[in-house]
Amino acid sequence: ADFERFSEIMRTHEDEHVLVQCQANYRASAFTYLYRVVVSNVDEATAVADLHAIWNPTEDNKRWNQFIKDIRAGAYN
Repeated sequence: ADFERFSEIMRTHEDEHVLVQCQANYRASAFTYLYRVVVSNVDEATAVADLHAIWNPTEDNKRWNQFIKDIRAGAYN
């Protein structure tokens, strides 16, 4: 539900610069990556390179890694 709401807000402001942040940067990085790949159809290699320049969820946090896999697998419609 949080990713769905994030996507709605991002679509509403798609022609603007939007600052996305969170305390530990996990949510901001994961949501931005997913939005780019799932909603904006940004090339996977480009999006994952940008994500990994900031944070690699496979190394740091299994929960966020699973969240990303779930969304990519179609949990988000």
